[in-house]
Amino acid sequence: MRKLDRPAAPECLAAETEEQAQAQRARYEASHYPSGAWRALWNDLDKDKDGVSGVRRALLAMSEGECAYCGLWIGNDHMQVDHVLPKERFPLVAYAWENLLPACDACNRHKASFVPASLSDKAVVDPCLRDHVPHDFVFEKDRLFTEIARDDRLIDPSFDAPDQHVALLLDIPAYAPKSPIGRLTYKQLLHRREIADRLRRVREAARVVVEGDCPPEILQAFAVASSHPTLFRRFAEYWRALAPNDPAR
Repeated sequence: MRKLDRPAAPECLAAETEEQAQAQRARYEASHYPSGAWRALWNDLDKDKDGVSGVRRALLAMSEGECAYCGLWIGNDHMQVDHVLPKERFPLVAYAWENLLPACDACNRHKASFVPASLSDKAVVDPCLRDHVPHDFVFEKDRLFTEIARDDRLIDPSFDAPDQHVALLLDIPAYAPKSPIGRLTYKQLLHRREIADRLRRVREAARVVVEGDCPPEILQAFAVASSHPTLFRRFAEYWRALAPNDPAR
């Protein structure tokens, strides 16, 4: 898990001007089909020639195509749009840009409908609704995630510095929680056999490539082929740093 720099909302979800805010409020008013199913506008707004929505394109650009939680390269074909606060419990933040993250199917499934205990009976709304709908809190992370749900939520890589909450122990390899939200995130998302297996596999692949003294472009190709580009590069840096002190590696 790494820090993600969240850009401004894509134009199709922007709510900076009053006109944009009105359009966003209209989306919430029509958030469900008559059948009761969600209008998954995160998949439908501003589609390009390949049928990829503007929201999905922005999320993939933010994470460089990786799952925000485990780092698996997902691309558009295998990306789930995760809601930091689940839409089933917090429907009035379902279209809030700050509430969306790219996730792989497995992480999205394991995260499920996790709700911070401190927000379990609270109404949270998109900022564009603050003057229009009764609520307990506005979805503004600077307050909501540092004061209200400070210790009982999961890590949001687009808000938190993940390394402050979960350490990647490169020599073992394994994840180790360092904070209350790190422990919750580890239990909910990272304490999985397939993730432990991936760590070992990617670590070993990086060792082989570094020992082979491959040029940067070849190393990058292996990083992509590993399906965990960022994780592969971290392990490659680990092996390079170890080399002067352990010639045999």
